[in-house]
Amino acid sequence: MNSVFISADGKRALSGGNDGKVMLWRAQTGQPIQPIQPIQPIQEWQLTSWITNVAINDAGSLSFASDIIGNATVWQSDTGQSISYLDINRRQMNFSSARFVNNDQQLLTGTP
Repeated sequence: MNSVFISADGKRALSGGNDGKVMLWRAQTGQPIQPIQPIQPIQEWQLTSWITNVAINDAGSLSFASDIIGNATVWQSDTGQSISYLDINRRQMNFSSARFVNNDQQLLTGTP
């Protein structure tokens, strides 16, 4: 795993690895979370390359992940639906930090 983030209530964990997979887990049991409307058996998303950063909002309802080549997406944690992506066309852009702010209306990111 390259990045792990625990929700504020300690119930959910989001992880991302070298294979570009992002997974949502039940932090207390270590079991993957199943989506409310299962399109797939577990809550797992795929980006193109190595995951550099993951984040969950305080309520655990939004998940974010970014990879080494600049792909960055926000998903609804319960449904797995992609709701936004960061459209940054800059060479070698990757995010080393991310936090949901302003009542989850904004995502604050940091780069090296």
